[in-house]
Amino acid sequence: MDRKLLATYVFVHEKRAELTKMLQELSPDPSNYLVLLLRTGSEATENCIKLAKTYALQKHGPQKKYLISFDNSFHGITFGVQLAGGMAKLQTWIIDEGKTFVQVPFPEGYKNENTSFDLFLDSLKEQGVNPGDIAGIITESYQGVGPDFLPVD
Repeated sequence: MDRKLLATYVFVHEKRAELTKMLQELSPDPSNYLVLLLRTGSEATENCIKLAKTYALQKHGPQKKYLISFDNSFHGITFGVQLAGGMAKLQTWIIDEGKTFVQVPFPEGYKNENTSFDLFLDSLKEQGVNPGDIAGIITESYQGVGPDFLPVD
């Protein structure tokens, strides 16, 4: 931890244990928090997808299965986050993976002047998604193709 470069994340070592303990102690209730060190944003996003889907399944059942993301989004380069992304040209290699991820228009107010919540609901309806079946929504402070910023509202 005292050096500019950290050792590998693959193998457990003393300094890694010290770092995770320090991070855990920063939490509001250290005995109830775990630390998972990751190398990339893609890995972090994959973990968030897994947590959202697991929570929805355990708390609400298998019907709560959809993850909503926005057109022109970019969440990383791994399989799960490319499914979540809204860039069709990066998904051409993905065939028949079911419909877990659903993209809707991003209400940034410039290219898409309609920033209403009705746009969100109408987009879901057009794709046959019941809002009650949504396990989570993923977005960015600005979309990867743009940048297009979230509206203040």
